[in-house]
Amino acid sequence: PEYHGRYTVALSLAEAETIRRIMHIRLENKLIDGSDVALALRCSEAKNMIFDSSVQFADPSRYQREACWQSLRYLNCDMYFQDPQLNTLVRAMQNTPVRERVVFFMTILGCRRRATYRYKSTPLSKLF
Repeated sequence: PEYHGRYTVALSLAEAETIRRIMHIRLENKLIDGSDVALALRCSEAKNMIFDSSVQFADPSRYQREACWQSLRYLNCDMYFQDPQLNTLVRAMQNTPVRERVVFFMTILGCRRRATYRYKSTPLSKLF
């Protein structure tokens, strides 16, 4: 989902560790001198909990936080969403044609090492 001036980025564990180290070194200072950059490190697998945040980080709206989290879960090929989570994901992807959603999801799923599950029998099938 797109929000002006705010971005969600997926990081590897190594990248997150590096950014967290920088945050700890900078302590109460801005991350980048002369800028208004602020960030929080969240873990999708821990119910999107914030592990650390920089000075001046302002939590987004509840919808924005949920839309970003559910979108990242979709990109991770998660298939088991509860109805409220799936409703948020459908709303976040409302401008993406259904056919493109299916093609994109199947392409990502085909790149995964884990077994390819049949998404049609999961809650995610409602998205398609």
